[in-house]
Amino acid sequence: MPSYPSRHAARSAAAVTFLSVLSPHRAEDYQWMQDEVLYSRLYMAGHVTSDLTAGTLLGDLIGDYELAVSGH
Repeated sequence: MPSYPSRHAARSAAAVTFLSVLSPHRAEDYQWMQDEVLYSRLYMAGHVTSDLTAGTLLGDLIGDYELAVSGH
């Protein structure tokens, strides 16, 4: 089963990037939630660190793109 990059990491990073702009006062909460997602994927041996890093970078790009398209 392919696991590179981690879809969980990408989706959580995109959510953090997007939601942190919409609700900056909750940015720390969103980051904490992403950290929990990443830890769970690593702890359960679903991914290795490089999968999570690549997924996070991809998710950041997706979040930035969504912000640009939505005009934020």
